[in-house]
Amino acid sequence: MSATAIPSKRENRAPGLPASEADAARTSLALVGCGQPLRDLCFALGETVRVLNAYPPKERGSGDLADPAPFDIMLLDPRAAHLDPRQLAEGLSACDEETGLVLVGTGTDPLLELYAEVLATHGTCVDHLLPLPTTKGALEAALAKVRTRRGGRRSRSDGGNWKTPAAATFLFQPQFSARGLEQTGAEALARTRHPRLGLINPMQIPELQRDQRYLDDLFWEAVGQSLSALREWSNAGYTGTVSVNVSAATLRQPGLTARLSERVGTYGLDPRRLVLELVESRQIEDDPIVFDTLFRLYKDGYLLSMDDFGQGYASLWQLSRIPFSEIKLDHRLIARLQWSDRARKLVPAVIDLAHRLGIEIVAEGIEEQAQLDFVRRHRCTYVQGFLLDPIQEYGLPRHA
Repeated sequence: MSATAIPSKRENRAPGLPASEADAARTSLALVGCGQPLRDLCFALGETVRVLNAYPPKERGSGDLADPAPFDIMLLDPRAAHLDPRQLAEGLSACDEETGLVLVGTGTDPLLELYAEVLATHGTCVDHLLPLPTTKGALEAALAKVRTRRGGRRSRSDGGNWKTPAAATFLFQPQFSARGLEQTGAEALARTRHPRLGLINPMQIPELQRDQRYLDDLFWEAVGQSLSALREWSNAGYTGTVSVNVSAATLRQPGLTARLSERVGTYGLDPRRLVLELVESRQIEDDPIVFDTLFRLYKDGYLLSMDDFGQGYASLWQLSRIPFSEIKLDHRLIARLQWSDRARKLVPAVIDLAHRLGIEIVAEGIEEQAQLDFVRRHRCTYVQGFLLDPIQEYGLPRHA
């Protein structure tokens, strides 16, 4: 993807100086706590850059903001900037228009994910974690990714309707065969339009994460939209699957298997076209109701997937007891391939284990060519991620 053309490149203006009429225009990037190498890469892409010491900007003696100009994306190094996440969230929420947020830092720094989690609790989502040092290509891909995700965030909604499952829409991220890169499936990703944050994953809102009724209803909304899309695609020649996330707690609903089969039958689809991705796997253990539901689903022909293997509570114990048809390598484990020798040893071992058990394996979060090359070399079955779908053409199966 080529950089957006900029009529002329302005020099950085130090925070605290009066803003000229030209500088008051929207700029591409605001850099907070970022070193000179990253600044140089931003300029090399043709971006207009503003360097800030803090955000929100400090007030001058006159009471005017030191840097009032809006920007599209903030690149923030939380360790260098020493910026309180609550202060940042409050500042971004006051923006006239929504902005993108990229956290940067060394790949081994645990502060990045921790900082992102704290921001989420204050209603601000991080669009991308960019490990340093980076390259011009990686930076360009990250910025393009954020701009694509934020494309629909200009329109706003009001009221509390966004908290209802019916307000959710589902985007479909394609999955590909690792060898030939033919599309074989798509994963339904829930999105809802927050009145301030724009189009976000509702699971970034703690209030909704803890609302089991919301989660149960969201599952059925996902099933309905996924089956509708799958039937439409099938009529056009698509033969792949659609994956839907489901929590162990949701599987405790009485009559879930019968209700699901009724829905699938209404659309005239084979149950094997629907993959149920089990999340929050810690809730599975020693729960006879969940185990019974999983085996009923398996018997009825549905494919079961263990999500986020290699992170959290996903375990060999569960693989030995539940008839999963696939396991998904956690995207955070894939990201560590760039700097972690342990990850580079663990990923091939998990792939080999899956093959020995006759289970398909999916690598999530493929964002770099090196990651794709690595999992291909070690015989991973399927892949998904931004590298393979850079313009996020959700819902457009590439079967032709």
